[in-house]
Amino acid sequence: MAETAQNIIDSARYDLMDYVDGVGVGIEYDDVELLNYLNRLIGLMDSQLSALSSDLVEAEETSINTVASQNYVDISGLNSGLWTRIRSVWIGSSRLEQVSLNYMRYTRQFRSGEAEPTIWALSNNYILFPQDCDAAHTDLNIYYDKKTAALALTDNMPYSDRFNEFFREMLVLLGRGRKKGLTSIDSAITQMFKGRAMQEEIQRGFIPKPYNYQEF
Repeated sequence: MAETAQNIIDSARYDLMDYVDGVGVGIEYDDVELLNYLNRLIGLMDSQLSALSSDLVEAEETSINTVASQNYVDISGLNSGLWTRIRSVWIGSSRLEQVSLNYMRYTRQFRSGEAEPTIWALSNNYILFPQDCDAAHTDLNIYYDKKTAALALTDNMPYSDRFNEFFREMLVLLGRGRKKGLTSIDSAITQMFKGRAMQEEIQRGFIPKPYNYQEF
């Protein structure tokens, strides 16, 4: 059964010793404060997984198309704006080469007319092409790193509950640190998230060698 943000906060209260008569109401921490901390921690995990190019944050966008006679694609609405970086851009089976923004500006000086894009550059919320597109390509695929939307108390936890226990532990650590006025705890938490994300990626990336049976 999927756990909600409220489940994680309620569980953290036991370690924070912040229950009133066991009914789930806190004295030192209210739900709004703990939910704010939890959303910050989830954002931190998003960024650490993105830095490792994890499949856990990768998503595919297929509903955005190129526009004929237009040399860019507007991606401001990509995942409602919840994205961190573009991994690759494809038209059909052809992967477009990413170039720097400076190179794109340079090559645009020497290209005119319309053509199917072969290169692209990222500029703010736009994917730029060197010249106008020859058609509205409906087979444009954009692979990107998504961010988790801010959770409400009733929302399910992200990552299919994979990091719930870790989030609970970090929520307790962050809550205690805030009450004690410890600012140095932030860097320690960041390092722990980096380690946990790396551990997950090592486990997910491990591919055992197949057993080859040979009969002599």
